Amino acid sequence: MGTVAGQRHQSKAVPSNLPLHLTTFVGREPELRSLKSLVRSARIVTLTGTGGAGKSRLAVEVAGATRDAWPDGVWWVALAAESDVGAAVVANLELPGRGSPRQVASSWLASRRALLILDNCEHLVAECASFSNALLERCPTLTILATSREPLGVPGEVRWPVSSLGDPDALNLFEARARLVVPDFKVAQPNREPVSAICERLDRLPLAIEMAAARLDLMSERELLVNLNDRFRVLASGARTVPERQQTMAAAIDWSHRLLKANEATMFRRLGVFHSGFTLEAVRGVYPDAADGDALAVLTGLVQKSMAVADRLEDGSTRYRLMESHRDFAHGKLEESGELEEIQRRHYEHFLSQRWKARESANFWAALGWARDKVDDAGLALAIKLAESEFFDQVRLRNALLDRLELAPTRDAGRARALNLAARLASRQADHAASKTLADESVELARELGDAELTAYTLRGAGAVYHSLDQIDVSARMY
Repeated sequence: MGTVAGQRHQSKAVPSNLPLHLTTFVGREPELRSLKSLVRSARIVTLTGTGGAGKSRLAVEVAGATRDAWPDGVWWVALAAESDVGAAVVANLELPGRGSPRQVASSWLASRRALLILDNCEHLVAECASFSNALLERCPTLTILATSREPLGVPGEVRWPVSSLGDPDALNLFEARARLVVPDFKVAQPNREPVSAICERLDRLPLAIEMAAARLDLMSERELLVNLNDRFRVLASGARTVPERQQTMAAAIDWSHRLLKANEATMFRRLGVFHSGFTLEAVRGVYPDAADGDALAVLTGLVQKSMAVADRLEDGSTRYRLMESHRDFAHGKLEESGELEEIQRRHYEHFLSQRWKARESANFWAALGWARDKVDDAGLALAIKLAESEFFDQVRLRNALLDRLELAPTRDAGRARALNLAARLASRQADHAASKTLADESVELARELGDAELTAYTLRGAGAVYHSLDQIDVSARMY
């Protein structure tokens, strides 16, 4: 570059040290349009998001597309390998002058209309905030565009979350990167389903999609999808020149994980026990409010650092989740910690205490699977709760009830209810012989226990079974 920043430009060309990428930029057209307008009106804009979301690449595109708005230069400062923000700015812009790096930078930028891009601020977030605030106060025509896995927290900062790609963009990116290793590759009807599934399994994150597409020189799309069960082995970059933190998906996540506070790291690994999201109440089930931090405050930190996602639902509530790659990483950390068994027990106990909700289906089934070999009733109480919801896969649920009945032979009220529910499910599946046997056994056990309310419950269920057998008189007596 030479000392182009140390002197005013001598021609109409806008001075710049933006990195030049050798691959095409794919998608994000609405975001690009909005950000082009935003950086012209705001003093500081921070692109936030998880590792691999494409923040840096988007920043390059925004800066390049608005180059004409900054006659005194568009200056890129990569901070990932740096420990001193001011020194990095002075070095990258090759600025002359005496004094501290902050003084040199603010003095040179004070009268210039320029765009300064601070890339990868998360490990120096406090210093980046202080440095940016000082420059913005002293340099009235300076604009800062930052990328970080968490906001800087500077007054006037506009935070722009860089989320996963939309479905069409994800497919287009996969196709573009796949063509680098298979030149005639195309997403079409025969392979659209597995490619779409691959992108979904990878949370539609650009870095992960690029790594996966690069594997098509070794395996087919369907083979790649199957191998994503071991994603951290599969997802590695074939490019030798990319930063170490982006050479594997595990490294990209670990970069963020190492920046967490101790209590945030503890909560993060415990969140690996959940399936398809969780509520704050559920978080408190595995991470009770304690001396190491209020659960909401710690969870807020994880969301701000892009290690968890907060989704606002249509009913006005908030539901949280880990991206699938993050969940796999968190679960691995949970196994390493020695806490896995205890956290799974807390997870089970929480959902045993809850009413069934459709969005919690995966968590209920995971809790039931764990309980089979871990609690005295093999999870029969939870299986009953699920069966009474009557919204599940009835074949799967009937099998779960029968399995737990075999493992937990205690003749108690729970067993009577489970037999009755299994009878109803068998009846709905037209297994009439099994449904009659199960219904009769449930009524017999309820009467044996001398529980009038339980007996009435089993008779109602048995009545429905006999009604399906066209034994109306018997059914009527039971009702």
